[in-house]
Amino acid sequence: MTLLERLAQATGPDRELDREIGVLVGAQHCGGVWNATRNDFDLDYEPYTGSVDAASTLVDPERWWLVNTGARQKSARAMVDTGKDWESAEAHGATPAIALTIAALKARGIE
Repeated sequence: MTLLERLAQATGPDRELDREIGVLVGAQHCGGVWNATRNDFDLDYEPYTGSVDAASTLVDPERWWLVNTGARQKSARAMVDTGKDWESAEAHGATPAIALTIAALKARGIE
């Protein structure tokens, strides 16, 4: 299953997905926890799947984005400008942060 498919199935914040996204986009990690089983650190990245503020850092600062939900919707919808002739990446997710994360990654060309 691809990263975007796993994000689409996520129902809430997920540190493993956040970690995979951080590595994928080359983000700076923000700490870590020792994993005795692997004898290595599990690095932590921004909580992209749990915070709209963190997810918005995945969007190019020169591009617009929006997230919306409705009282009757069971999911959120996000759109991110791709910078290509009125084109935007659209995504749905269980939460606004997840929807924005998916749309931001799509706008970056990540499939």
